[in-house]
Amino acid sequence: MKRGSTSLRTLIAGVILLMGIILASAQAGAGGGVVVGSDTGGTGGDGSGQAMTNYTVLVKIEEKLHAWTDYIVSGAMITPNTDRHVVRLKIACPYTVTTTPDATGYWIDTSFITALGVPVGTELGADGTPPTIFLSPYGSGYLPNPPEQCATVLFGNSYTPTQSPATWYVDIQRGASGILTGGQVKYWGYFIGSGKHYNTEGQQDGSRTNPNAGWHATTLNLDKIELTSISLDARKVYGKANLDGELPGDPNAERSNNNFQPWIFRGGHFVGNMGWGSSKDLSGTARTQYMLTSMGDSDNYLAGCLTMFATGTRGTFSSGTIGLYRPSSITTGTPAPPALDLNLNTGLLSIWDNRWNIDPAGTQAFAGDYRFRPYYSVSPTTTDQNNYLNWQMPYADAIWRKEYGGDNTTATKKMWQYVALCQNNEAPNTWQYFGSTWLEGVTGQVFPLTDSRPRIWKVR
Repeated sequence: MKRGSTSLRTLIAGVILLMGIILASAQAGAGGGVVVGSDTGGTGGDGSGQAMTNYTVLVKIEEKLHAWTDYIVSGAMITPNTDRHVVRLKIACPYTVTTTPDATGYWIDTSFITALGVPVGTELGADGTPPTIFLSPYGSGYLPNPPEQCATVLFGNSYTPTQSPATWYVDIQRGASGILTGGQVKYWGYFIGSGKHYNTEGQQDGSRTNPNAGWHATTLNLDKIELTSISLDARKVYGKANLDGELPGDPNAERSNNNFQPWIFRGGHFVGNMGWGSSKDLSGTARTQYMLTSMGDSDNYLAGCLTMFATGTRGTFSSGTIGLYRPSSITTGTPAPPALDLNLNTGLLSIWDNRWNIDPAGTQAFAGDYRFRPYYSVSPTTTDQNNYLNWQMPYADAIWRKEYGGDNTTATKKMWQYVALCQNNEAPNTWQYFGSTWLEGVTGQVFPLTDSRPRIWKVR
């Protein structure tokens, strides 16, 4: 093969491009996530017509009580406040490497963040040790001031990080002291970086700084979407149980599954299994099914989570491991849209005999078709009771793909319209109670039970 041939140039560029993509993906976090705040403006500043990409990665969304927060009110920081009600976005600030071929070779660019800040209206939080927070405008020795006053986490001062480039995580929050509503969150990232150009022989012949270095803002919308939901269990009874969970029995009634609407006992919703024996309970297997009121609520989103308020367990039994599933009656293939099981439309009239066709088993998939393996699992502990539990939903860029059961049609939005919580193993005796829409309406109820109905948080 002749030196400098088209085939050699293509091979080198292809290999380097693949290496760049792999490294960028690895640095963005192996747990997955969706890119937010992408900014590729500019021309590279060197006539190449190319520019580096500055972005952050949304890794997780969750709602929590008693969260730590550090935020700005009228220009003054309040720190710390350990009793906040928040919906928080775990944002990864990755060190990325990208490769861009051009007419004479290719660029290998690095880009990373040395600071991340939030203005008034958005809060900073932390799962573990609170980070050191700086209030802009800064004194000498720090980065340039952001375009508006911010509470800022510095990953390094001046223009050089104090640690090796890696992936840093920051909790960006919307908070309240009581009932939480949807709204916007905004944050600023300070990006720096540099690039090297290599010719077709793999020799460096140029360099550049990040043409978009500086502060870049990202604004995200958080929607709090209410769900229609119903719990059901496998037991059959004579007559309907009352709202407080009592089964008086009616010898004149037909023996049938119970319909748990409008149930408020221990919250109103439940997931688990109770077999006759040590439990002395005939409930059998129990699941909770959730339906979006409108399919439009599954449009135009980046990521989201299903949120439930945990109200306790059954006696001394554990909560088990609860997974997020979708009905297997949502099928794929040709012709589209997929065929639908009529049970999907039973709504609040659902009972065990007309339950959705789900076969829970296995371990958390976090990928793949989650009709048979949970997309996301939670194992509640005693400290999780009287707080919000969250099940991550498929990311927007994944929901259409075939490995998630999608068929690239509008009908696959039903993967968000219908979901269920089930025990991953429905054989052992386990039980978890949750709040419900009906619980919120009980006269004299106080927060947080007045904000305990099932919901989906959607990020767009």
